[in-house]
Amino acid sequence: LLRLGLALGDDDLLLRARRAAWHLCDRDLDAATGLPFGHGPDHRHTPPVPGHAWLQGLLWVGTLWADDELLSAARQIAHGLASVPPMGEGVEDRARDYGWPLLELEAGLRLLDDPRLAQAADALAAAIARRYRPELHVFAFGEGEVGRGAGYFERAWVTGGVLLPALRAHLERRPDRGLRAMVEDVTRALAARIGQGRGGLPTHWRVVPGAVFAEH
Repeated sequence: LLRLGLALGDDDLLLRARRAAWHLCDRDLDAATGLPFGHGPDHRHTPPVPGHAWLQGLLWVGTLWADDELLSAARQIAHGLASVPPMGEGVEDRARDYGWPLLELEAGLRLLDDPRLAQAADALAAAIARRYRPELHVFAFGEGEVGRGAGYFERAWVTGGVLLPALRAHLERRPDRGLRAMVEDVTRALAARIGQGRGGLPTHWRVVPGAVFAEH
């Protein structure tokens, strides 16, 4: 809403963006963790998780209006993300729980000079890098491990929509030749699947060394 309002010079959209930002602060935030609750009845349906938290829009609205309370709330979310590292194992080890917080922390670090946030973002990026599987051209997480011989279940919509943008944002702040090579390799593999010009857009598939199958 904010970006569209600025692009169109539409004051109503800008005010709606501000109202949405205040809704996040007034209704969505959990005081204990600093993170928003998940969607659901009365905004208390599911507990806060780091893989489902936004702060970019809040930060932008607070900056545009020079609103200290909105900026403070954005910082609270950032510190919540820094304080709640991903803890899942097996199928609960999810790419979004690493990529989404990294994306939001890197957005925050463009405006918030905070060593604690930078340290948390660096740790997330390093954790993702450790999951790189060059023979499969993926960042592999527990949620995608489907058993011996069955390959890795690549959730391309998460990789392309969250994980790679987060890593690119991190590389803007902390250039690293090795990590950039990983990102470029995974990006090429992703583009090779979605750029073949067939009907529909493939969103997930299984991959084994040298082959891709079970594409959806």
